[in-house]
Amino acid sequence: MEYYNVTGPDVLWARYFTVKNPADGASRDVGFTQKFTRPGTRAEKINQPPVVQGTRIDDPTESVICMACRDGDKLHIVERSASAADLTASVGGKRRLEATLELDGVRVAPNPPPGRGNSFVHWTVPAAPGRYTLRTVRHDDFSGQTLAKRVATDWTFRSASATGTVKEPATCYTQWINISSGKCDWQPLIQLGHDFDLALDDTTAAGRPYRFTVTPHPMPGAPRIAGMRTSVSYDDGVTWKPALVLPAGGGSYRVVVNHPKLARTTGAVSVRTEAWDRAGNRVVQTIDRAYGLAEPGRGNPR
Repeated sequence: MEYYNVTGPDVLWARYFTVKNPADGASRDVGFTQKFTRPGTRAEKINQPPVVQGTRIDDPTESVICMACRDGDKLHIVERSASAADLTASVGGKRRLEATLELDGVRVAPNPPPGRGNSFVHWTVPAAPGRYTLRTVRHDDFSGQTLAKRVATDWTFRSASATGTVKEPATCYTQWINISSGKCDWQPLIQLGHDFDLALDDTTAAGRPYRFTVTPHPMPGAPRIAGMRTSVSYDDGVTWKPALVLPAGGGSYRVVVNHPKLARTTGAVSVRTEAWDRAGNRVVQTIDRAYGLAEPGRGNPR
């Protein structure tokens, strides 16, 4: 299928796909919105695991909603599922999100939901600067997804009373639901994109070297990324082995691992990635059973 049009700042292409599990009829939607300012091509991976909590903001001057921000004396997040292969792609379907916030190691009690469901979580925090840790666990309950069912992400970052760095046409979710104090700030939560090159059954070959790409994305106004490391586990997180991490250009990193033979694994690879910026803000993300392993030559494991 081909479409023809001009390019420019006002040309947007929004498209949505429905992924269905024929075994039980369960489905989830995947949506992309892309701006075409110049000619070009791109590849889209519609249903590659994992699905993670968060989003990527490429241009804060556009009409985007901040999903993890500070509004006055409240820190908030919104449950927003994205494809790790493309953090601009929204993913629906059945899922659950657990979220806790700590200030200098002490847990902060959440506020009651503001009446718009449980997808919005917010905490009242002191005005003074502090070091926070936001811990989330996302459970993928879509029956058609058999791997990467659990993704745990811990963000550690500095935050102080909001000064209004989120400016129109961008908005905070608190403004959208009319509980804003009037000033809202982006928070320096590093978003991790994992792009695995897998067969259609989300596997790759055991007993062979393997490479995948990880891209840490800073939020608007945050410092540049300073470093990253990745470990993998072949026994569902009991033990971890460091991977070789190489700069790949454009802010991405190439991760190189050597898979053992299938009999020496649980049949899947868990992935843990840690990235940090020049101010010490940090993210640690653990993807349980991120992708599967298969015997070389079976089906199409790459």
